Amino acid sequence: MAEHCGDSVGNFTDTASRTRHTLIIVSVITAVCLGLLRNDAILWPLMLASLSVALDGCWQGRRVHHASMPMLFGVVGAVSMASGVIFVYGPGPVARPMIYVGAVLLLVPTVCNARRRRARATCRPFLA
Repeated sequence: MAEHCGDSVGNFTDTASRTRHTLIIVSVITAVCLGLLRNDAILWPLMLASLSVALDGCWQGRRVHHASMPMLFGVVGAVSMASGVIFVYGPGPVARPMIYVGAVLLLVPTVCNARRRRARATCRPFLA
């Protein structure tokens, strides 16, 4: 019985060691690849594609919930973030607040649409 417990502890230690080594290898590969991706020619299109997906979600929320204010927040947030990154970028006092405000404004439609969806789901009668 004692040998069995010792084997399971040894197996656990080996598994933990392998997991640790796997995490280190994945971290190194990720750091190298992300270092190669730090190029504006790659990141700007990715950012613009992500913002277009977010704006599409805002548009879908506007269409379903008939509320224009979350869409307006999303558009202003996307424009603020894109212009802060592309046109105003730098260590100055203007670019970072533009990017952060844009990110917060992009979260507003998500929260609004989720709340409206939850309220709509609780107000609907159960259809069996």
